[in-house]
Amino acid sequence: MKIKDIRSKSDAELREEMERLRRELYNLRAQAVSNPTEDTTRFRESRRTVARILTVLAERARAAGPAASPLAAPKAPKTAQKQKTEKPAKAEKKPAVQKPEKAVKTEKKPAGKPEKSEKSEKSEKAEKPKTDRKSEKKGQKG
Repeated sequence: MKIKDIRSKSDAELREEMERLRRELYNLRAQAVSNPTEDTTRFRESRRTVARILTVLAERARAAGPAASPLAAPKAPKTAQKQKTEKPAKAEKKPAVQKPEKAVKTEKKPAGKPEKSEKSEKSEKAEKPKTDRKSEKKGQKG
């Protein structure tokens, strides 16, 4: 459908056409799942026509005023408006109850080995001779 044809129609006719095209798209998708469609251009044409219709409806809504919506159908006027009632004042909030703090856990050290002093660690490092890693690897190869 060309844009000239769309602009010549009324809003009600455009909404009906849009619903018809959306149903057609739904049916085309269902058919495509069950068996491949030969005419895949129908998808594209239907989508673009729906977009054109939405564009024209949006243009008309903008021209009518900010309160109009392009998709909204004309509604019947409201007979009775709801009266605003005053809400009762909110009660004061109670102060939050503080929870007691949990005791901090201390780390327990394993009982297996006694702690070493700094001097004994330094003396152990000094006693170990430095070895060349390359020579160790060559000796392991067999």
